[in-house]
Amino acid sequence: MNGINTTRSSDIGILLPTVQDPEERFDYQILADAKLHEKKGRYTEAMEDYLISVDNKNGESFNRLCGMLLNRRGDEPTLEDLFNKLEKIFLVSKEDDRSPAVSYLLGVMYEEGLGTMIDHVRARSCYEQAGNKGFPQAWTRLGLLYLDESNHKEALQLFTRAHENHDVIATLNIGIIYANGGRGIEKNIAKAHWYFEQAGNKQNVLALKHNAQLYKAENNYFQVIELHKAAADLGDAEALFELGKYYELGGIPNVQVDNLTALNYYNDAASRRHPEARKKIITMCLDGRAQAADIKFALGLMEKFLQHGNAAEIAQIKPRFAEVANSYGQILQFGQNGVKIDIYQAIRYYKKSHELGNTYAAYALGCIYQSGADPSKKEADIISHLLRGRSGNLDANTRLMKIWKAQAFNSNNAEAHFRLGECYEQGEQPAPQNNLIALKHYTNANLSYPPHPEARKKIIAMCLDGRATAIGPRYALDLMEQILQSGTATEIAQLKSHFAEAASSYGQMLQFGTYEIKVDINQAITYYKKSDEHGGSYAPYALGYIYQSRIQYPSKDEMDIVIDCYLRARQRGYGEANKLLMEIWNTRASKNDAEAHFRLGECYELGLTYAQSNNGTALNHYQAAANGLHLEAREKIIAMCLDGRAERASIAYALDLMEGLLQRGTEEEIAKIKPRFAALASSYGKQLQFGTHGMKIAISQALYYYRKADDYGDSYAPFAIGNICQSGVDASKGMDAYAYYERAHQRGNGLAESCMKSIREKIAEREKHTEFQLLAETRSKEIDKAPKKTSNPTVLTFANGKTIPLPFKKQAVTVVQTDVKSTHTTNPGKKIKLTLKKAQITQPEQEINLRKTPNSGEIYTVTNKKIRLLISETENQKGGMPT
Repeated sequence: MNGINTTRSSDIGILLPTVQDPEERFDYQILADAKLHEKKGRYTEAMEDYLISVDNKNGESFNRLCGMLLNRRGDEPTLEDLFNKLEKIFLVSKEDDRSPAVSYLLGVMYEEGLGTMIDHVRARSCYEQAGNKGFPQAWTRLGLLYLDESNHKEALQLFTRAHENHDVIATLNIGIIYANGGRGIEKNIAKAHWYFEQAGNKQNVLALKHNAQLYKAENNYFQVIELHKAAADLGDAEALFELGKYYELGGIPNVQVDNLTALNYYNDAASRRHPEARKKIITMCLDGRAQAADIKFALGLMEKFLQHGNAAEIAQIKPRFAEVANSYGQILQFGQNGVKIDIYQAIRYYKKSHELGNTYAAYALGCIYQSGADPSKKEADIISHLLRGRSGNLDANTRLMKIWKAQAFNSNNAEAHFRLGECYEQGEQPAPQNNLIALKHYTNANLSYPPHPEARKKIIAMCLDGRATAIGPRYALDLMEQILQSGTATEIAQLKSHFAEAASSYGQMLQFGTYEIKVDINQAITYYKKSDEHGGSYAPYALGYIYQSRIQYPSKDEMDIVIDCYLRARQRGYGEANKLLMEIWNTRASKNDAEAHFRLGECYELGLTYAQSNNGTALNHYQAAANGLHLEAREKIIAMCLDGRAERASIAYALDLMEGLLQRGTEEEIAKIKPRFAALASSYGKQLQFGTHGMKIAISQALYYYRKADDYGDSYAPFAIGNICQSGVDASKGMDAYAYYERAHQRGNGLAESCMKSIREKIAEREKHTEFQLLAETRSKEIDKAPKKTSNPTVLTFANGKTIPLPFKKQAVTVVQTDVKSTHTTNPGKKIKLTLKKAQITQPEQEINLRKTPNSGEIYTVTNKKIRLLISETENQKGGMPT
């Protein structure tokens, strides 16, 4: 609209003020019938009656008809129905007889497209007919149409005609045109003010606000404030909010900062749903300005937010409200800041503050109730409030302790004793920290009827952390003993070990007279026994020591009592007891006491204190105990033999032990020991055979243990015996070796079969050699008589008969078996034995490159592979080359 913000209401009822003509006679019966039809939901009949009434220029009927037009309900006529009826009335009636209201309504429907298509041409025609018949609102609507087309002059003329007929909207729009200027119209602030005042005088909020904007641009805040106040009086939320800002911030002439006035305006704006007013109120409440303005009014505002605000607002206001309500309660209680004392109102605000967590408010309520201001409140109510308010409040605790002392000493109240115990335990002023007094009060609370449920826990806690013991060990022990006798399983589990420790510690004080306590051995024994009963580790040791020191010539039974004490101490982890136990057992063991030997065996087996772990010593003692027919000693020996500890001590000794068990043991013991003995004997035989593990080679000893292992079914032992027999230790035992191999094979030894095969092949070879031995000897004699062929080049002769010449003369080599040995001859009559170690000669064509006459230890190459020739001389032989 070219910068001109005209006023156009979407509510036809507001746009069209009631048409009243005092000289005109109204048909009230028609209007009444129309209202009745509308009330009963007969909207079609109601609309027809309203149209008749409107035709008679009844302003109320006009507004009701407009309301039905815009706010349809139920089976009200549709816009199309209304348009059709109006158009029918318009068309049927003659132009001179047409109702201006009907013409106007039809124009609105054409302009806005209500029930028909938008048609501004027909709308203008209808507006002109209505305006010509004295309906000024039609000129206003027509002017707005021209204004939309930027025809400001024509619009101004039409607004002027409507203004002259007292249409407020037209007057307001003229003021807007002059305030902004337009096409062909100069800006005229004075005229704008005049027209706004004309419209505003008729209580038009929009006119008042537009006029205020003009005065604000001129810095005439006096008029701005007055006009906003006039708009605020009409209930305009924006005007109320603006006035609140002026009084909150100040800074303009004739307006000083007034937080209370600002809050009132903000509150009125918020009640009319202004979006920013609530935030302003919350801000002023939080920063204390609301409280400074009027604390009671501020509390009222905050309470509204707490009741109806959203979660964010409540979270902001809640702590502040509690603080301010507490402050106001103090003002009312003590009559501060010119406010009269009002205890009941003070209680009211203290309660509100206390409900939101303010501790001082709780304390104040307790004090007021204690003063008797509210007779309905009992002592329990006073204590309850003082308890909630004593956080950091010395006076609250003083009052509480006074009440609790009276209850504790007058009626032995368990709760009072417990509360006093807490005060003295924690040192809450005015009570000094005193564990003894605290424990006494807790004890009284526990012994009261009914006992306080938390008192026992407090006593246990102070006993466990040592505070009770620090006060007096005997007093603490008495307390703990009471709980151990009558407490629950949980309490006993908590206290048992601590009681045992404390009783043992007190027993030491009595035994040795420490901490200014007189020596009293009998009392020490009493507390050691109590400690021992509850699992103490030192107490049984101390009891044993005392008993032993008192007996000059102890009998066995008396020493057994001492031993039992030391044993309990050792079992509970007190290692020092083992030293005294070993002294006693060594003495008894020297007299061949089987039990003593067994106990000493346990010490050395387990490596207990003062007895380093030693399997050999343990076994010796177990063996001595077993010889004394101790029932468990044999089991110990068997266990140590089976898990290898016996052999780690001494393998020969372990074998002797096991052999003794195999000879004299039960079937069950033999079944356990037999496989282990066989394996160990076989292993020991191997060590002796090959000299491993630092052992010297002793074949006869090895055979001894192999045969023992063989006797008990070992699979390796017969195989090893067979190897020893075959190795030539006894050449006549060849067939025995075969028998041993066969037994090893039967027991699952995989190597035995190949050895058996080798023996069978050697026997066959030996039989064959016997047949041809005579022929070989005859041939040898013939060779010896043959002339020596020393001039021939040296050749290398292989087992298959092929030869290879060597690069030097007067030498001959006969290779009998290439991978084991060969005979090497350097000259006739002298024989040298040459051994090829790991020879690589596998093909006859390979050549041995001998650079010179070979010497012992020299290395020669056979096709890039090295062999070593080991040469040794033998006796001279006459004749030809040996085979």
